[in-house]
Amino acid sequence: MTAGHRCERGPHCLAAVRDVDELVAAECDRALCDVCTAAVARALDEVPGLYVALRRKTLDKDTGAPSEQVSVSKGSPMPVNARALHLTEQVHWLLTTWEDEIRSVASLSYPVREGKREGRQVQDAARLLVAHLSAWIAAPVTEFATSRWTSDVVMSGSEGASQLLDWRAAVRAVPGLAMDGPRAKRRYGTPCPSCQVRAVVHYAGDDLMYCEHCGAYSPYLEELPELSQEAAS
Repeated sequence: MTAGHRCERGPHCLAAVRDVDELVAAECDRALCDVCTAAVARALDEVPGLYVALRRKTLDKDTGAPSEQVSVSKGSPMPVNARALHLTEQVHWLLTTWEDEIRSVASLSYPVREGKREGRQVQDAARLLVAHLSAWIAAPVTEFATSRWTSDVVMSGSEGASQLLDWRAAVRAVPGLAMDGPRAKRRYGTPCPSCQVRAVVHYAGDDLMYCEHCGAYSPYLEELPELSQEAAS
């Protein structure tokens, strides 16, 4: 990376600063800045729990509007939350695909996935990627075959890691998702750096703030004026 390089997440960089009317990503000498890299590591740690919560959501008979639910098959009317199902499939493909790529680059043996539940596969992939985080983020653009029904996917390691952060934000925006039980939530009056809507909150235990409008994360700033505190799941 040359001097003056900025985090590849651009305006979505978690350490971005406002320059007149636009957000400018933090300067760094790698693909992602330290703040975004740390966020990727936390996201990998959170993936197993988020995946389980999503799987439970797919079988929740009381979630979402009818248009958000589909049936498993004509002979199985159990409702499935389509949004949650899509998110579980998305993260399973993303992490296991990159796990295989990093294992190949590092000359590690490929995992045995036959007979393992997908949740366990996701957990194993997340552990491998967090252990080789620098290698993943620095991985060059690679072409991945998906299926004969869809186009191949071309992305770099930093793009894959950025997709994981976007995935986590999307999961947190799923209505009624049961996470870790009730947690204190502080609401702030500052506009979201990404969408400018005043919907920024901070959940107890998180080191990032979260926008309830667009799902973006931003650094947690102690000096921001607090509007209210409430209990939230």
